[in-house]
Amino acid sequence: MAINAVCPSCGNVHQLADTFAFKTVECSQCATIFPTPVKKAGGPPPLPAGFVHPTAATKPTPSPAQADAGFEILPDEDEPPVAPAKPVKKRDVFEEDESAPTPPKAKSRREEESSSEEDDRPQLPETRSASSDNFEYVDDEEEEPLEEERPRRGSRRRDEDEDAEESPEPPAKSKTPVLLGLAAILMFVVGTGAGLIYFFVVDDDVPVVADNSVNPDRKEPESKPTTKSIDPIKPEPKPEPKPEPKPEPKPEPKPEPKPEPKPEPKTEPEPKPEPKPEPKPEPKKVSPYAMGAVLVNAVEKARPIEEYKPLAGNSEILTNGVVKDVCTAGGGRFLLVNCAEALKILVVDVSTGKLVKSLAVKTTDVLIAGGMDHFVIVTPSTKTIDRYSLNSMELEMSAKIDARQKIITAAMGSRTAGPVILGGPQAQQNASKMALMFIDLPSLKEVEIEKADGEFRVGFGTAAHLRVSPNGQLLGAWFDKLNPTGLQTVQLSGNTLRGTYLDQSVGPVVPGGDGESVFTGKGKYFGNLQNPTDAGVLVPAVSGNWYMRLESVKKGNDEQFTKVIVREEGKQDPVATFDNIPGFDGKKDPFQREINQMTTDHRLWLIPEAKVLVTIPPAANKLQFFPVGAK
Repeated sequence: MAINAVCPSCGNVHQLADTFAFKTVECSQCATIFPTPVKKAGGPPPLPAGFVHPTAATKPTPSPAQADAGFEILPDEDEPPVAPAKPVKKRDVFEEDESAPTPPKAKSRREEESSSEEDDRPQLPETRSASSDNFEYVDDEEEEPLEEERPRRGSRRRDEDEDAEESPEPPAKSKTPVLLGLAAILMFVVGTGAGLIYFFVVDDDVPVVADNSVNPDRKEPESKPTTKSIDPIKPEPKPEPKPEPKPEPKPEPKPEPKPEPKPEPKTEPEPKPEPKPEPKPEPKKVSPYAMGAVLVNAVEKARPIEEYKPLAGNSEILTNGVVKDVCTAGGGRFLLVNCAEALKILVVDVSTGKLVKSLAVKTTDVLIAGGMDHFVIVTPSTKTIDRYSLNSMELEMSAKIDARQKIITAAMGSRTAGPVILGGPQAQQNASKMALMFIDLPSLKEVEIEKADGEFRVGFGTAAHLRVSPNGQLLGAWFDKLNPTGLQTVQLSGNTLRGTYLDQSVGPVVPGGDGESVFTGKGKYFGNLQNPTDAGVLVPAVSGNWYMRLESVKKGNDEQFTKVIVREEGKQDPVATFDNIPGFDGKKDPFQREINQMTTDHRLWLIPEAKVLVTIPPAANKLQFFPVGAK
């Protein structure tokens, strides 16, 4: 870090290396020896009062800013090396009393010679001296030292003499005036010799520092070292400064006002077309209908039916309960007996006249229907259907019936594999007028009705009866309590229905084994329901072309059956005649309770293959077997 030192005599500013702290150096301008500063000060030391430099007459007076300039500590970065100054023996320097004016002195011959020599030297601006302890450290990067023309050092002796004359010596207390004179002579001799040596020989041990005073009449050189050493043999020639023309300050062009940019009209971006959502594949709807099911499922092979042979003369089977309803199964081989009050369903083999199965039920509200190989038990209260096998007599499958309306009847062709026909639930297409539902036997799902046309007048929204032909192709229905009871037939084919209706009261409407005719209480009707044949109360057999004709007599307001005649179509003579069948013999036991809820067709079951007639007496508590033999 550099140190700025100010000469107390001439006010010249010198830059020194920080190694000269606490040491004494010699001024290159006036050859005054003074101590270097130790601490930083706010400005240069003040000059003695009334001090006037010999060259002040020809030099311009510096401004107060220049005179009071301080000193700064320069950083070590990029600092040019400065040769260390040679220590010089300290001398007693006496400061003049600033308040006492200095009287003018007459110039000696030597002063006149030195004055002529000073005229040849370049004039420097006058600077004000400062005390030796008022210094400021300046960073080399912020202030570039100036190098002035070094004055010749021949005036060192003269300056010392002047200082000696101007500065009165303090009175010596312990020395005599003789010693003071000898000392003055000695100082004169030493000063003169030193000036001559310095003038002709360069002293490398004494550092030469650059003058930092400013000359306003000339420009600073572009770049010069802060300190220079003088060749001891050949003095360095003094370069003549070339004044450089001051560049005229160019007027700064006024910035033209920039036009404010016009706001561009905001254009709303066109709405991007929303991407069309890809159509999601609709979940496959589970069809409520049985796939591929039809309204009639015929069987290729019929179940064999053997001729009835009673065991040990037994001709009846007790039910141990009131018989509510009876239907056939297995093509006529089995009779299904609904003993609802006893909570059981009986399966009777007509070929042997034997009870083969008794199934317990949980409610009295049950319906039964049978096919060739299976039979079903329907529970209207829970809307469930259970399928049983006629081979194993075991439950195979159960399912829920998707129906809102109550189921009031069930039927199935005894020589078919279904479907089960339910009366009461809402039907499809025009069959809704009859409120019929068809249940596929294998899957227990509803069978779809593709078409239903014709006339449908008898519906199962009220009490009605439903009968199905053994082959399942023809339906018969009539009302239970309405008048007229009506004659309704429905022909089934594939998945279509065709209805025919006759607005008359004809009693039970029971399809025959051929699936084309119906047997009623007023004769036999065919497809167009016109002109019945064989007028009378007729009941068909469970299969084949046999049928029964009931003869009756009228007693008072009641009509009592007296005979049951078994006939075969196309033949004039009857197959058999029975006048001893309870309830059909014209007799009425006053002590016997008669169950009138069963219709005539469900109390007489003629099975031609087994050659037997099975009846339900008025008490409805047993099954009676009557063999049928041809005459």
